[in-house]
Amino acid sequence: MANNNPFLNMTRLISTGFFLGCIISLTLLSACHETSKRGEKYGGTLRINANDVPDIIFPGQVLKLSEHLITLQIYSGLVKYNTRTFDIEPSLAKSWKILDNGRTYQFTLQPNAFFQDDPCFENGKGRKIVASDIKYSIEKIGYLHRLSQHEFSDQLKNIVGAEVLSNSQIFDKNIDFSGIQVINDSVVEFKLNAADDLFLHFLAGTNSLIFAKESFDAYGYKSLVGSGAYSFKYAEIKGHAITLIANPNYFGVNRQKEKLPFIDTIIVSFITSPPKELQLFEMGLLDVVLNVNEEYVSSFLDKHINQFQSDPPHYIMKQTTGANNNIKISFVRSNLQGLNLNSQGYFDFTELYFKEPSTQQIKMGY
Repeated sequence: MANNNPFLNMTRLISTGFFLGCIISLTLLSACHETSKRGEKYGGTLRINANDVPDIIFPGQVLKLSEHLITLQIYSGLVKYNTRTFDIEPSLAKSWKILDNGRTYQFTLQPNAFFQDDPCFENGKGRKIVASDIKYSIEKIGYLHRLSQHEFSDQLKNIVGAEVLSNSQIFDKNIDFSGIQVINDSVVEFKLNAADDLFLHFLAGTNSLIFAKESFDAYGYKSLVGSGAYSFKYAEIKGHAITLIANPNYFGVNRQKEKLPFIDTIIVSFITSPPKELQLFEMGLLDVVLNVNEEYVSSFLDKHINQFQSDPPHYIMKQTTGANNNIKISFVRSNLQGLNLNSQGYFDFTELYFKEPSTQQIKMGY
C-alpha cells in the first residue's frame, strides 16, 4: 500500500539524496587523491575526430589521416620525431651509433620496452622487445609491400640484402636481409649500401614500426598489438569511434623523467561531415578539429570571435603548411596543452595533458 505520509516521504528523499551525495563526494575525493598521487598532468579523456574512416591500422599499410593518427599511438619504432622541432629522438632505441662513414647504424634497445598485453602471448602478458623483433618487422613490412605492389622506399632498397625482395621465387619464410644483423637481444645493426642522411627518418615513419611475430601470426593485418603509449580498449574496429587507453607498461618518459602518457583515454571519432564536426566542437564534445575544411573556417571564426579573442581564449587556431604550400587550419580547446601539429601529419599524444591556460601561455596561430 502506498504511504501518503508527506513527512516520511520527505525523510526518505533527504536520506536518499544524502546517500547519493556521499557516494559522489567519495568518488570525487578518490579521483582527487588519485590525481594528487599521480600528478596534476595525469588523467582525462582526449576527444579528437579524424574526418575519414580507417581501413587498416597496421605498420606499412597506413594511407588515411585516421590510420596515421591511430597507428602512431599504438606502435613504436626505433626512433621517433619530436613533433615541435621534427628532430629525431629515441624511442625503442635508447641510443645509436653511426659507423663506417654512414653505412652502418647500430641501435641499443630500451631495457624496459614490452609489447602490450594480449592473448597472443604466453599467459596474455606482453613480452620484452628484442633485436630480432626489429629485423622481423622491417623484413615483413618489405615483403608485404611486395605482395601489394607497394613502391619500395629508397631507404629500404638501400639496406644490404633488400634486393631479395625483387626475387619472385623467394617466399615469406625465406626473407632475410643480410644487412639487418641481430648482434644480441639488445643490439641490432643495419648495414647500408651507401650512406644516407634520411635513414633515421625512414626508421621514424610508419613503414618501420615494430610488431611481434606472435601478433601477426595470430591476427595478420588485423593485429592491433604494438608497444606504443596506447592500446585498443576493444579488440576490433567498428562503429563511428574507437577508444584507446593508456598502456600501463609503456616505456616512455619525458625530459623531466615523468612517466608517459599523461592522458588516460583517447576517443577517436570518424565523422566525415565538416558541419557536424564543428558542431561537436562547439558543444564541447571534441577537443580538437583537425584540418578544418576551408569552406567553413571564416564563418566559424566570425561566429566565435569572442571565444578566440577572450583573455584567456577558449579556442585556439593552429596553422600548418602542407604539401604544395597548402595552409591547413585546426581548432583546439585552450585547456589542451602540449599539442604540436605539423605538415607531415605526424602525431604523438604521449605528452598531452589538460590544464586551464593563463594569459601568458596562449600563442595564436602555431
